Amino acid sequence: MKLSLRLSFFALLTVSIITSSCGSKDGATFNSKPKEFAENMCKIVEEIGFDENFKLEEEYLEKNEKKLSDNFNNRSSDIISLLKEIDKYAIPLSQEQRVIFYKELLKEFIDTKCSDVFFENIPIQYFSKMIKEMESEFQHIKSESESPESNDESSESDESNDYEEDSDGYGENEEY
Repeated sequence: MKLSLRLSFFALLTVSIITSSCGSKDGATFNSKPKEFAENMCKIVEEIGFDENFKLEEEYLEKNEKKLSDNFNNRSSDIISLLKEIDKYAIPLSQEQRVIFYKELLKEFIDTKCSDVFFENIPIQYFSKMIKEMESEFQHIKSESESPESNDESSESDESNDYEEDSDGYGENEEY
C-alpha cells in the first residue's frame, strides 16, 4: 500500500502540473480562471492531506496511509470534476490559446502553497544518484548496440534480467 500512496502523491502532482501551466508570450489573459482552477486544485490537495504537515517519509506514510488513501478516494470525483471543468474551459480555445492558458495555469499552481508541499517532499537528494544510474544504463545500452552480438536474440533475453525491481518498484532496494 506504501507504493500506491507514493504513486497517488506523484500522480496527483503530475496531473496538477499537467493541468496547470505558466506565463503568456503574447499578453493573452484568461481573467482569473487559471488562478481559480489552481486554488481549487490546491484546496482538494490539502483536504486529501497533502498539507504543511505532509512528509514523503516511510514512517509518516505508514502512520497516515489509511487516512490519505481514504481521503484520496473520497476526493477523486472532485479531482475528476475539476479536470473536466478545466478541459471544458480549454476546449473552445485555439491551440495557441490553450498552450498559453495551460502555461498560466501551471504558473498559478506553482504559486500556491500546495506546491511548497510538493517541492519540499520531492527526493531531490537522489537526483545525482539517478543521473549516474541513467548514465551507466545508457552506456551499457550503447555498448551493447555497438557490439556484433547485440543483434543476437540470446543477448536480448539476458538483458531482461539486468535490472531487478524491489517491492517498492524503485529497483535495487533503493528508497527514493
